[in-house]
Amino acid sequence: MAMQVPEVCSLCVSASFESSAEARHVDARISPVLLVSMSGGNPHKLTKEYEESEEGSTVLGSPKIAGTRNTNDPDFNSQSSCESEVQQVGWEVPILPVCTEVVSQMAQVAKQVRPLSSSGLEFVARLQDARQNHGTVDLMQSLNNGSFVVAKRMPNWWMAMDDDEFQKQHSNSAERPWLDIGVIKYLESRNFPYVCKAHGVFRDAQFTYVISSLAEQGDLFKWCNQGPLPGPEREHALRPVVCQLLHAVQMLHDLGIAHRDLSLENILLTGGQEFPQIKIVDFSMATCSRQCCNEPCGKKSYKAPETLVVDKPYDTFLTDSFALGVVLFAIGAQDYPWLSTAKGDCKMFDYTVKHGLQAYLAVRKVRKSKGERLNHVFSKEFANLLEGLLCMDPDGRFTLGEQCWSTDFSRLRTSVWDMPWLHVHV
Repeated sequence: MAMQVPEVCSLCVSASFESSAEARHVDARISPVLLVSMSGGNPHKLTKEYEESEEGSTVLGSPKIAGTRNTNDPDFNSQSSCESEVQQVGWEVPILPVCTEVVSQMAQVAKQVRPLSSSGLEFVARLQDARQNHGTVDLMQSLNNGSFVVAKRMPNWWMAMDDDEFQKQHSNSAERPWLDIGVIKYLESRNFPYVCKAHGVFRDAQFTYVISSLAEQGDLFKWCNQGPLPGPEREHALRPVVCQLLHAVQMLHDLGIAHRDLSLENILLTGGQEFPQIKIVDFSMATCSRQCCNEPCGKKSYKAPETLVVDKPYDTFLTDSFALGVVLFAIGAQDYPWLSTAKGDCKMFDYTVKHGLQAYLAVRKVRKSKGERLNHVFSKEFANLLEGLLCMDPDGRFTLGEQCWSTDFSRLRTSVWDMPWLHVHV
């Protein structure tokens, strides 16, 4: 289905949204204090973005990450120009205890892999492909109590025995499945409530199965198809979910982890429709390094522009903020803002860089409307929130209110929590 494009972007067509009904995995432990329902209105279909995350990047514990280098690397004591610049701009070094704990969790899980025959689970249906992991996401059922869980099924040749072996065999992979498991276990140990419930790792002769609980409502992409059309009623309905999401990533950062692949597909919903509760999944590109270089992780539409600049370090917390801006735009407009943030790849993005987000909203049409522009359906307060999160200059981008900003008085920044839109009574 073709994407509605503004006149300034007549060459930028076919945004890759497609309808999706796959279930994802989460558990429910969030209080519904900030939640309201996403009810009313007719479904407004989207088309799904099947972008692959950037390959060739490295993540937690990799020698290529500034400040998280492998001490076994013969070049450990040498300093790259990128790392030198990181020191010059005064960014903090990675939170090494966090790195150590995640690595420890990965090693522990790898030692506790059990035979699939002992799981008491049987296959029910395939939910979707997990292409970058050469596997599938399957629905399985417990033979003991009949409950349903999700299994990410990956071939043993891909998973290897542990993360060390995986990195040796797949050194250029953007995905690190053991890292995903390790980060989730670390976050669970810190009582972080916005991740799925891990039920263990199992293996048979051919496959490794990472088991977690089922997301009854699927991912945030599916949620975008529901509820009112863009406008005041939709903003009222999505505000509590947005508050949850911003708080979740704020907490994640305060625990020393940057996600680096936030997207509609990696944010899941569970619980009842009246009080949906979010969970964040897929930490396979996460890092505990506050700054990275030459690592443009994530999907094309969500990448902060500074991540694409060669040999220039970027703040991983602020790149997560940019990705959240794309998520908020998408759930508010029921459409992506652009196809890519690479210079010259998408005229919609290039127009925004040149003229600013407010000017872009004034020319961008609402999908399936009679020519309405987004600045007519977005409230001023919501547009201001988007503008701060999607600021092209990371120095001016909104933070999520993380502790690191409140304790560094030389770098005081505007936080999303300063914005009136988040405080409207629901």
